[in-house]
Amino acid sequence: MYITYDTNQIGYGQPPLSNTNKQNDDKSFRPTWLIRMSDLVKVPGKEVTETGYCALSYAWTWSGEKFMNETTGHPEVKDEGKHKIITTVQKDDGTVLSRDVKFESLLQQICQDFKVEYLWFDRWCVDVNNEKEKVESLKQMYLTYSHADYVIALVPEMEIIISNNKNDLSEQQQQSIHVLEHCLDQIIQCEWTKRVWLLAEAMMSKRLLFLGKDVHVWSDGLDQYASSLVHSSAYVSLEAIQSLSGQQKDACKVLWHAHRRATTFDHDRIFALINIYSSSTTSLSTTNNIGRGMPITYKPALKDYMIQFYKKLIMVDCTMLCFGKQQRDYPNEMMKFATFMPSWTGVSGTHIQHVTLSQLSQKEENIVVTIDEQDDNKCSIRVQCKSILLDFVNTLTNSNDVDVGIQEQLEKRYGITFTHQYKEILLSLTQEEDLDKCIILNIPFVWQECVIRPVIIKNNEYYRSIGISSIPYQGDQKVGLDNFGSVSEDSIFVIQ
Repeated sequence: MYITYDTNQIGYGQPPLSNTNKQNDDKSFRPTWLIRMSDLVKVPGKEVTETGYCALSYAWTWSGEKFMNETTGHPEVKDEGKHKIITTVQKDDGTVLSRDVKFESLLQQICQDFKVEYLWFDRWCVDVNNEKEKVESLKQMYLTYSHADYVIALVPEMEIIISNNKNDLSEQQQQSIHVLEHCLDQIIQCEWTKRVWLLAEAMMSKRLLFLGKDVHVWSDGLDQYASSLVHSSAYVSLEAIQSLSGQQKDACKVLWHAHRRATTFDHDRIFALINIYSSSTTSLSTTNNIGRGMPITYKPALKDYMIQFYKKLIMVDCTMLCFGKQQRDYPNEMMKFATFMPSWTGVSGTHIQHVTLSQLSQKEENIVVTIDEQDDNKCSIRVQCKSILLDFVNTLTNSNDVDVGIQEQLEKRYGITFTHQYKEILLSLTQEEDLDKCIILNIPFVWQECVIRPVIIKNNEYYRSIGISSIPYQGDQKVGLDNFGSVSEDSIFVIQ
C-alpha cells in the first residue's frame, strides 16, 4: 500500500522542534544508526550529540506493495515509488501539485515540515540480513523508542473528510471537536493499532505524533480537549495506551491490548512484550527487569519461550489473572495458542481494560504466587491464599438469569461478559460446560465500587483458571467472601 501525504496539514497540537529541544534531550543513549534527513545519509548515532532524534512507528505494509518471497516463504514489500506528496501552491484558487516518491523521500518531506533533523526507522537503520545486528536492534528497541524526542506514528488512513475543500474551512471549523473525534476514530480503526510491535513502540514512547494524510494529532495536545472527549471511546482507548507509556504497566491492561494484535512471526509477539517490560514496573512490584532477563532469540521452541515470559510476569504481577469470558467483538490473536498455553495466562478469554487495579496488601492477605518447580511441563504456578468453594449445581444460575441492568452496566465498565450470578456475586467464566464446583481465590483487586477475584476449578490433580468474580461494595463497606460462605484457611492451589 502507498501513502498520500498533504503538506498543508491541519494540526491538533504541535510537537516541539527537535533542534530547540536540546535542554530536554537525553544523551545517555543513541541508536547504533540514525538517518540525517536533510540528505538521507546514514550516520553513526554516537556522532549525533548536538540535537535529539525522532523514531518512526508504522505498519510495514504501508511502505510499498506486499508480495510473498517464494525463496523465504515470508511476506515482503516492494517500493515502486508510488507514494504521493501533495502541495497546495495557491490557496486562493486551490492549485495543487503532486509528485510520486519512494518511502524514504516521503519521510524526508515529513521531517522537513516538522523540523526533524535525525530519524530512526528500521528499514534503513537495521540490516535484516545481518542476524547479529538484527537481534541487537531488537534488544535495544525499548531504548531506541524511550529515548527519542517523540515518535512519529504514520496513520495514512486518517484524513479530514469534508464535502468542500478544507481550505474553505475557518480555523474554528478546522479545530472542531467533531473533526478531532473523527480523527481519533480513524486512528483506533487503522492498521497501526492492529500490530503487536506498534503497540510496544507506543508504550515505549514519551510522546506520539499521529500523522495522517492531511491532519496530525499531537498526543500531548489532547489534554486541552479532554473535557470534550470523555465520552469518545476512541479517546479513552488512546488514553489507555498512553497511560501505559509510563513506568507502571499492569499485566491485565497490557495483555488486553497485546492479545488482540497480530504479528508476522510468533516469536516477535514475545520480543515486543519483552521490550515493553524492559524499563517498567507494575503496581504490584518495583521489579524492572521482567524483560531484561529474557533473551531475544528465535532459537527456543515457541511454547517454551512464551511460557517462560508469562511465568516471569505473573511472579511480579498477578493482575494477569483478571480476565473473563471472551467478548464477541474482541479479536483474540492468542486463541490459537490456547492448546498449549497455561490457563492462568488468560489467552482463552479477555483481560480487563479501562480500570486501575490495585492489589490489596499481599502481606496482609498472605498471598504467595510461585512457580511449580515439580511440574515436568514447566507450566504450573502455585498460589497460596484463602478461598471459598461455590457449588455450581446448587447455587449458581446461568447468564439468562443475571440482572440485565447490572450486567449491561458492568459489561460497559469492564469490557467483559458476566455469565453467572450467585446472590451479589457476578462471574465471568471462560468455561461454561463440565462445571461442578468453582473456587474463588481470595486475591482481591479493587476498583471503585467492586472487588474482583480470580476463579478456578478442579481439573484432575491440578486447577484451571477460568475467569473472575465481581462483588460490589455496600456503602463504604467492602463485601468479603465470608458473606457468601465459609472461607478456607490458606491453601496451595497448583494451577496449569
